[in-house]
Amino acid sequence: ELVLSAQGKRPKLWAGEIELCWISKVDLEFNGEGGLARAVADKYTKGQVGVTSHRLLWTPAEEGQPSGNLHCWLPLAAVKGHKGINSFFKKTPRVFL
Repeated sequence: ELVLSAQGKRPKLWAGEIELCWISKVDLEFNGEGGLARAVADKYTKGQVGVTSHRLLWTPAEEGQPSGNLHCWLPLAAVKGHKGINSFFKKTPRVFL
């Protein structure tokens, strides 16, 4: 799971890790079922994804939603592909794992 700051709003970065960007309203789609052991699913939807020099960080869009406490991270090597935010139909960006 992703360790959050004392205020509980920002992920704690590892030593030497650099935050590169954040994108909101992103779906994480697993190859089959995946995710946290307590919340296995085929995808997590409409969260916020942070990209760092080491990891992909996932935080839920809103507390209180079904995915409201699914703060997690994945190594960048786990990312198999993505669909961008500038598509013709403006669909939700997706990251494939």
